[in-house]
Amino acid sequence: MHAEVEDSSLAKLTLTFTSASPQTDKGPIKLIGDQMNILLLSMPDSFEHMPAAGVRMPNGALSSLAGNVDSHHQVAIADLILVQRRVRKTIVQLVSQLQPDLVGLSIMTFQRKTAKAIIGARCTPAAQ
Repeated sequence: MHAEVEDSSLAKLTLTFTSASPQTDKGPIKLIGDQMNILLLSMPDSFEHMPAAGVRMPNGALSSLAGNVDSHHQVAIADLILVQRRVRKTIVQLVSQLQPDLVGLSIMTFQRKTAKAIIGARCTPAAQ
């Protein structure tokens, strides 16, 4: 089976399913039972009525999500509001160290431009 997914805001992704393991044009897809490295990021933008210095508690939604992931997966959370001046460097470092199979973003409406920039950026060591 072959399927193509295209979205105006996302790159085209080609999926190929064979009797072996599913593949994309980027390589094999991990199956549900496989261990995954998961990186969850919250955006570095602070709400206009709450200065970044006052925000020191962890992202509750990401913490809850991470706590409910099956225990055979490795989950890391990065609250980017704590590294506002070095977001790209931090993401590159995390991606290099953790080599995530999946990256999730916690986004509020006012953070959508930042999220789009992060999604569109090449945050891998090779892209530096």
